[in-house]
Amino acid sequence: TLVATPEDLPYWTTVKPMIQPKSVPNQYIYAPFSGGVFSSGGQIECERVLAPESREMVVVGKYGNFDHFD
Repeated sequence: TLVATPEDLPYWTTVKPMIQPKSVPNQYIYAPFSGGVFSSGGQIECERVLAPESREMVVVGKYGNFDHFD
């Protein structure tokens, strides 16, 4: 789960560390929720793939326009 506050944007962080085997691909999609409810304001563009290559990593991706929360 990724979380952000208006003050954090455009940066999102994980609630807890994600543990994943090195070099094993993991597919994910962006599905924005606000207050526990799915927000259809954003668009789910496509599945993305992440395959960690080191113990820690920063993932940079672009998703919609999050200058503000609806």
